[in-house]
Amino acid sequence: MPYEIVERDGTRIAVISGGAAQIRDASSALDLAMSIRYETGISRLAIDKEALCGDFFVLSTGVAGEILQKFINYRFKAAIYGDYTGYTSKPLRDFIRESNRGRDFFFVSTQEAALQKLRDAGGRTGRPRPPRRHAPPLAPAAALSHTLMVKRPDRRLVRMAGPDQGVIEQWHIPTGSCWRA
Repeated sequence: MPYEIVERDGTRIAVISGGAAQIRDASSALDLAMSIRYETGISRLAIDKEALCGDFFVLSTGVAGEILQKFINYRFKAAIYGDYTGYTSKPLRDFIRESNRGRDFFFVSTQEAALQKLRDAGGRTGRPRPPRRHAPPLAPAAALSHTLMVKRPDRRLVRMAGPDQGVIEQWHIPTGSCWRA
């Protein structure tokens, strides 16, 4: 499938030109996207509307939702460019409007607008990272009761139960230790 690589202000974008409908379903879209990522390391795609099958724009088929979900799951950003004035479906217009409000999937009229949207999409995925979880503070050693259970000759499990902490387990392994609460 032909594509070209365009760079805008340090952001590399793969532009997939139209022609015959090359993207027919979610698996063909994912195959194309993963091939581009494998060959170039690029995760931003500008796709010509003509490269998509006609069922993409009929929301009742579910093709658009499946493709969008695959791109989101695999952390791709995509902009589909072309003329959408011929589509009169209210659900499709709502889908386009809601997609354009997000940061991962866009519908625009020109290739240049698609490149601009993808360049400005921000970050690697466009989503903030969740905060890191920190382990709860451990109870003082005097407040813990110990129970030793042997699971295997090379490991032993120590359970420590505190009045307010619940149960804290520690695997003692000859190479180190691993905590879990």
